[in-house]
Amino acid sequence: MKRKIFSLWKGSLFIVSIWMISLSMLAQNLTVNGIVNDTNGTPLIGVTIQLQGENTGTITNIDGNFTLMNVPPNAILEVTYVGMNPQSIQLAGRSFLRIIMEEDTELLEEVVVVGYGTQKKIHMTGAVSQVAGELLKKAPTGNISAIMQGRIPGLISKQQSGQPGNDGANLYIRGVGSGSILYVIDGVQSDFFPNLVADEIESITILKDAASQAVFGLRGSGGVVVVTTKRGDADKPTINFSSSLSLSQNANFPKFLNGLEYMTWYNKAQELDGVPEVSWRFSTEEIEKVKSGDPDDVYGNTDWFDLLFNNTAPSTSNTLSISGKSNKINYYGMFDAYNQQGIIDRTSYDRYSARLNLDMNVTDDFKASMSLTARRNEAKEPGLSASGSGYAAILPQAMLTYPFLKPYNTDGEPIASYNTEGNGDNHPLAARDLSGQKITRGNTLDAQSRIDYSVPFIPGLKISLDGAYKKSDNMIKIEGLPYYVQVYNQQAKTWNKQYSRARSSGIASVQQWFTEREIFNVRPEIHYNKKIQKHELSSLFFYEYRRIQDTSMSVGKRGYPVEDIMDINFGEEIQEDLIGGGHALAREAGYGVRINYAYADKYLAEFVGRYDASVYLPSETRWGFFPGVSLGWRISEESFFKDRFNSFVDNLKIRTSYGRLGNDAGMGYTYFSTAHLSQNNEVMIGNMLQKYLNVGGVPNYGLRWPVKDDWNLGFETMLWKGLLGIEFDIFHSLWSHQYSSVADFPPSMGGFYPSRINFGKTENRGLELMLSHKHKIGDFNYNVRSNLTWARNKVLKLSQDPYKTKYTSSIGKPTGQIWGFIAEGLFQSQEELDESAVFGPTKVGDIKLKDINGDGRITFEQDQVPIGRSSIPEMIFGIDLGGQYKNFDFNMFLQGASLFDVEVAGLYTDRGFKDHTFYTRPFFAGGNSPRELIENSWTPENPNAKYPRLGIELRSNGSAHSSLYVQDGTYLRLKSAQIGYNIPKNIVNNMGAQNLRFYISGTNLFTLSGLDFGLDPEMPSVNQGYYPPQRIYEFGLNLTF
Repeated sequence: MKRKIFSLWKGSLFIVSIWMISLSMLAQNLTVNGIVNDTNGTPLIGVTIQLQGENTGTITNIDGNFTLMNVPPNAILEVTYVGMNPQSIQLAGRSFLRIIMEEDTELLEEVVVVGYGTQKKIHMTGAVSQVAGELLKKAPTGNISAIMQGRIPGLISKQQSGQPGNDGANLYIRGVGSGSILYVIDGVQSDFFPNLVADEIESITILKDAASQAVFGLRGSGGVVVVTTKRGDADKPTINFSSSLSLSQNANFPKFLNGLEYMTWYNKAQELDGVPEVSWRFSTEEIEKVKSGDPDDVYGNTDWFDLLFNNTAPSTSNTLSISGKSNKINYYGMFDAYNQQGIIDRTSYDRYSARLNLDMNVTDDFKASMSLTARRNEAKEPGLSASGSGYAAILPQAMLTYPFLKPYNTDGEPIASYNTEGNGDNHPLAARDLSGQKITRGNTLDAQSRIDYSVPFIPGLKISLDGAYKKSDNMIKIEGLPYYVQVYNQQAKTWNKQYSRARSSGIASVQQWFTEREIFNVRPEIHYNKKIQKHELSSLFFYEYRRIQDTSMSVGKRGYPVEDIMDINFGEEIQEDLIGGGHALAREAGYGVRINYAYADKYLAEFVGRYDASVYLPSETRWGFFPGVSLGWRISEESFFKDRFNSFVDNLKIRTSYGRLGNDAGMGYTYFSTAHLSQNNEVMIGNMLQKYLNVGGVPNYGLRWPVKDDWNLGFETMLWKGLLGIEFDIFHSLWSHQYSSVADFPPSMGGFYPSRINFGKTENRGLELMLSHKHKIGDFNYNVRSNLTWARNKVLKLSQDPYKTKYTSSIGKPTGQIWGFIAEGLFQSQEELDESAVFGPTKVGDIKLKDINGDGRITFEQDQVPIGRSSIPEMIFGIDLGGQYKNFDFNMFLQGASLFDVEVAGLYTDRGFKDHTFYTRPFFAGGNSPRELIENSWTPENPNAKYPRLGIELRSNGSAHSSLYVQDGTYLRLKSAQIGYNIPKNIVNNMGAQNLRFYISGTNLFTLSGLDFGLDPEMPSVNQGYYPPQRIYEFGLNLTF
């Protein structure tokens, strides 16, 4: 008993001892109070105070005060606030802290890349936007232009295809009509968007107003995209390796009729056309064979698109880079391999890139740099292209092929359908697998060097010389193979084995095109920078010379006894119409100047000018001077403003600019007469047929520069220490003396007048808005960046045919509008039809067209009016969300567009006529149709249908030209999303690495759109099948040593 009492007492004593020790330790911890102010003594609200290495923390209240309980006396406090330099404070037993936070000057010292130089962002007076290269790595795609969609204000884009190697976006700066964009990579000009790797890009800058573009003269009038690649900046060698695997699938594609639906609805359409039942195309027995199975293995229920498209298509990307610097040299090297498979078999794209950037400090005053870049890309697809408007392309064949036939017979031969409207014997799988192949291969070599000499006896003076050489070649080779198909004539119930219509000659052929371009560019520069007290001056003077030489060649042969060796040498017969070649040589030269002035970082001014010449203009008007001037005022630096708003306004700048630019794009040599030899021998000279000399049109000796006058007004501000950033611009551009064709004159004029004149005038106006926000709450950092661009143009003056009325004239209307007849619903009765104007043979259920001039007739000349907006969006917007919590990071990007229309039927721009498509006319061209179109077509049982009368017969009633088939293209996409995780440092360091990150990301994850049938809002207008955009899932890692 005593032993039990003693044990109980001993246990109680142990518990009490532990409790006393805990109280003693708790008594030693502190309650810490404090206040946080900025350097002006203003209390800061929302400052995070956290124990280093712990989750314990708090934030300051509205008066800047904070309280933190149970803090060890030797703790280290981490103090962070957006826009301020972070602090680590050793508590050292103190219970009260007065903390002064200093502004993070990095916000004010941010540098922006502009034309042939850089500027502090606070000194910028032009309309310029920049995006960091790191942001471009958040989306899994190999094409940078597609990643840029919606990320930069002022940049309007449209991605029309998902085909490997052809999945880039068309870019426009501040809308359509501004001209072609100039791309500048590390100071070297290019006409095309560079095929760069996201890992090698430091930043991309968009120059949007004439004041910032003027330094590039006539080539900058359409806007400028400046790409800066990475240079070495780490103190010790750093090796980065990135690897990823992507899986793609179709994002949007219409659902077409299956075999049973096709037969049933086709018979119904014939019934509505008045065809007696005994003459309907499909008998009850044939329909039953599709439904229950065909013992003869002819009829089936085939989803051609399911057979054509794979479920997923893989792509891989592997990038290795090394960078570093020492006292004398900085270096950056990169190698990348990108391999992409298409969702359609035998479509692929491979790209290999290598880059080396070196910067050398030869002496204190003399620096040199060089860049060397090599790229090779190769795109492959079947000999008959995957997509296109012609009947022979694979996707149009899939739409023309009958879903009630089996794909192959018992012998494995492709069963092709005999088209009822004469559109061939189609079989998309045979076209994919047997038609040969098309190879597009490109090689590029870029070499650039630069030397900078700072004159020691004139401080601020620097002399530079920049030289670049670029050689690129492109080869297209089409190996066309004939192939047999078993054609089944469903109406005659007969078979015929024959060559496919697209290869009906039965002869193999090779067609090959080769182009080569060499560009030499040299630019001597003089820089002078001087700062005297509050005055800061920087200037640039340069001369630029550019030489472009093009060479082209084409050849073709037919007849290949051995189809395994498809080279030109082994062909038997020359295709004379493909034998050709040529060359061109062009030179460009110009003088440029840019002068920047800032007083007290408060009053800002910039003058830019370029003196350019164009070989396409007569000597009297060949040279042109294109100036730009911009002004800025940082109101936030004024004392009267600081006294009132300094507590929350960090920076407020108002800026305005004006500039005039010229452009010679598309002019050609029309100020003098040209001549060329005829293609064939057609003139008898003596006793021999000879070629004749064909003289061109009447020259225009008075041609002058088309010019663009550009105005911009904007402001930018940063509030609450970087919590909120706002940039806003409004702009107006006026193109005058535009180069245009002369309208048709009466025959009495004799035709002796210039065909091209300076006559057109167009305006472009719009606005841009960008909002940014970033904050840190404890371990959670997040940022939001959103932008919106709206741009609209209008034709003010145009040479047009005299019969145009105010309704049919393009003057006063935006460019790119869709013209046609206004649809006023569907005819619901014969009485309504009899009382209305019609275009051609029309029935009840067809589209009712509006008689614009009230003459009782529908005609092209008098009743066509604008029925839709341009297919290029007037408005585009994006919202970028990003954040980091401990070792996790995420990014999500929403992108959308509005104020544009999609023309589903109408003008085929490549062929110059209007017609229906598979998406508008039931059983178009004798082929298949989207299920939604057929089920929602007008029938007597469905009079309130969305689409016109169901039928087979073709009636020229103007429906293909109507507004019914013009749809609002507005959409919103989850363009990309990414989640990453960084492996803890202690684990990574034990591996001998600096950082290891795994991530998963996606592109085109969902799209909200009002388009019918699941059509993609960025698809090409009026098409017969397009390669659908891809939804991509990517899994990758980033490893740094």
